[in-house]
Amino acid sequence: MQRKLSLIILITLFTLTVNAQFKKGMRMAGASIGSTFFSSTTSDYGFPPPTSGYTNSNTSFGLNLTPSLGWFISDHSAIGAQFNLGYSHQKNFDKDAASGNTTNKNTYNSFTLGIGGFARNYFNASGSVLPYGQFNLNLGIGSSSNKGFAFITNSNPVYKNTYDGKSSGDFFANAGLAGGLTKKLNDHTGLDFNLGYTFSYY
Repeated sequence: MQRKLSLIILITLFTLTVNAQFKKGMRMAGASIGSTFFSSTTSDYGFPPPTSGYTNSNTSFGLNLTPSLGWFISDHSAIGAQFNLGYSHQKNFDKDAASGNTTNKNTYNSFTLGIGGFARNYFNASGSVLPYGQFNLNLGIGSSSNKGFAFITNSNPVYKNTYDGKSSGDFFANAGLAGGLTKKLNDHTGLDFNLGYTFSYY
């Protein structure tokens, strides 16, 4: 028997667009919550006696911030730079159903820092709702840590394997395409809503 309970929260992005009207030379500054997530899952596993089952619990969360600054090179097109700052955490462990003891546990943390660029084209430069298409590319470095333990039960005697590892100089790259709308709140501020695809390599 398996029981799962999960909670996932996704927050899209917001961008502040600095412009009076879209004209060549105007600036576009923004901050994007690229991905914010929280997930909590619990699964129960049962086996025929005399083998006891166990409960697996997994919790993860993360935040990715992407401030940007761009310039309009024409009345419809803008290019700019993006900065990327990300953090993620994951904790996973198993508990024996009969004894309630934790049989294995793993904790993973990751931090990334990167820089990249974007190119955006608006399909019209006037109005309160402005459709656009955008391409972006980001490169960066990071660090991570992974530690935990596991009881090895298929040996005699049973023993505990403990590990604690760290890495630095991690590399990541991602590229994305998106289409969206800018809803102008006033002459200097707008909200971006988009849907797209991102390919990531780590």
